[in-house]
Amino acid sequence: RWGFAHLPGAVFYYAKELFSEGLLKEAIETFELYFAVGGGWHDDQVNGRYLLAMAHLQLGDQEKAINQAMAGIKQDPRWAEFYIIIGQIYYDRAQWHQAIPWFELAAKIPIPQTLGTIVTENYTWVPSDRLCKCYSEVGRIHDSYEAAKKALAHRPFDSRLQFNVEFL
Repeated sequence: RWGFAHLPGAVFYYAKELFSEGLLKEAIETFELYFAVGGGWHDDQVNGRYLLAMAHLQLGDQEKAINQAMAGIKQDPRWAEFYIIIGQIYYDRAQWHQAIPWFELAAKIPIPQTLGTIVTENYTWVPSDRLCKCYSEVGRIHDSYEAAKKALAHRPFDSRLQFNVEFL
């Protein structure tokens, strides 16, 4: 018998739609079904891990978000989104030393050639912007300044990023 679970693409797109509609618990259940069934395109699997991590994060479950981001890294380490999620969790906790390596890794990743959905900012200014703050907080002022300049190079008209460079 062919049921819903036998069509991994349909399960993925249904879960993605639930996520976009803000039905996060339902999206999580459906993404979990998608991964339990297996199959589907590689890029969909990676996007599924990202959206599953984001759903957990939006519901306040940081540990599950980290676990899904780590699963995404294991599946395909070319996606900065996963490193940004983990780094941002530590950043929001003001755990600067823990956040730094995640943003440093993200800053080195080129935009992957993919048919999947990526967040371009995660490959351009976001890692450097977060590193600017992290480095500043741990007393690495020169590194903070260099990170601020890299972020500003991607968004030259961003007044906050301009301020960071001028201040540092």
